Amino acid sequence: MSPQLRLRFAPGADGRTRLTQRLAAYPYAITAPHARTGALARLTLQSISGGIHGGETLAQHITLAPGARAHLLQPAATAVRRQGDAAPARQSIRLEIGADA
Repeated sequence: MSPQLRLRFAPGADGRTRLTQRLAAYPYAITAPHARTGALARLTLQSISGGIHGGETLAQHITLAPGARAHLLQPAATAVRRQGDAAPARQSIRLEIGADA
């Protein structure tokens, strides 16, 4: 299954981390990067579905290239909603962290 959220961060020639790949499909939405704080890239992840529903499989794939610096914010009040006899909900987060990231 392809992840609904795929982000890749890499440092530019000036040493500032940039968002170089951005894919956000339902239920994810992401903000534009926040104002710069040195080399650090800051981004807020959001869910527009109102929670995780029975039978859903959600996947995130986040990559930091070597030397990248990123701070991801995600609201913590996630509701998990059971729906009758639906299969269990699943969520996976895959992180690939390069050297010195």
